[in-house]
Amino acid sequence: MYDICIIGGGVAGLSAAITIGEHDTNTILIDKNPKLGKKIYATGNGKCNLTNTNMDISSKYHSSYEGYVSFINDIMGASPLTRVKEFMLSIGIPTYDRDGYIYPASRQASSVAWAMIDRANISGIDIRCNAECTDIKKLGDHFEIVLDDEVIRAKRVIIACGGKSYPSLGGSDKGYKLVTSLGDSLTDIRPALCGVITDDIPKTLSGVRVNTAARITNNKYDAVCEEYGELQITDYGLSGIMIFNLSSLIGRMLSNNEKPVISINFIPDISNEIIYDIYEKCPDRTITGLFNGFLNDKLVTYILQKACINGKAKVKDISKNDIDRVIDIMSDVRFTVKDIKSYDQAQVCAGGVRLSDINPDTCESKRIKNLYYAGEIMDVDGVCGGYNITYAILSGIKAGEACIYDKN
Repeated sequence: MYDICIIGGGVAGLSAAITIGEHDTNTILIDKNPKLGKKIYATGNGKCNLTNTNMDISSKYHSSYEGYVSFINDIMGASPLTRVKEFMLSIGIPTYDRDGYIYPASRQASSVAWAMIDRANISGIDIRCNAECTDIKKLGDHFEIVLDDEVIRAKRVIIACGGKSYPSLGGSDKGYKLVTSLGDSLTDIRPALCGVITDDIPKTLSGVRVNTAARITNNKYDAVCEEYGELQITDYGLSGIMIFNLSSLIGRMLSNNEKPVISINFIPDISNEIIYDIYEKCPDRTITGLFNGFLNDKLVTYILQKACINGKAKVKDISKNDIDRVIDIMSDVRFTVKDIKSYDQAQVCAGGVRLSDINPDTCESKRIKNLYYAGEIMDVDGVCGGYNITYAILSGIKAGEACIYDKN
């Protein structure tokens, strides 16, 4: 009989294992993949953005639970940035700050994975890879965890096996099935941090990258949320970090049968006065040439077509009212959302175990004693910038600490 069984060897599971490994416990960690930390290697495009100096939870995290800000605060504590940096340093990973984004000093995600796996191994925890949990049952004062070729027993269980995102890196719905088989409930599960499929994308714009402001509007064109950054226009719709950050909310709106529209301002940093000034100074240029000074030429052609203006016309032959019309279009190009991309291209999952069913002081299920959760399996997802790995680390530590200090 094990004291603790950790299901899942990603960031959350390894953080729990490292925390538990500092104490004298009989613990096993199981993972269905051939090696631990498989997703870590791909984190942050291989550089592993660990955390962020901006920890405004209300704007950086999402959940369907109304009280999620307080819940996440309880999980992560008063100084999540400091705690993550100290945890990393304790396993041999110094960090550096690049404009508020915290990375390992090595600039390599592999060094983080290696350090976490080394520390878990050194701690003496029984680690089993290629060990998939197919079923789990609560029997009196212990759990029975069914693997492919054996049944193990444990007094306490931490489920930290993530979600369905990136199935090529081990993502699956197996953890959700374990949760429901035990009796806890889930919110709707959706891809997040992914591209958005839209109508109205002309093939000529595919491949364009531009810094923009994006605003989601609802059925009534009321503004719901805004992001600023690089937009990537693709053959299926819109992508880029700014769109990834909006995708969780867009997915929730689609689930609620709303019809989200993305309004793009292609000139967020350009004032009307600058455009008017160049309009006055360059009367003999073509109108395409005028606006090409501000935007990608493919976008200029597209916008002038929407404005019904001949791109070869001279600036001096275009009225100021026509210029105003072009500016209005450039500031509000709308794309109707059809869907979000699949789990294959999603960095995380939105949705999971209901936060109302979890004690944020311990990460323990309120329904099932000695059952704990950590990481992506819970109904919490963050935007790009190290927020998801921060939550995975600190919820793993929280669950690990609770298992250590609650041995009854």
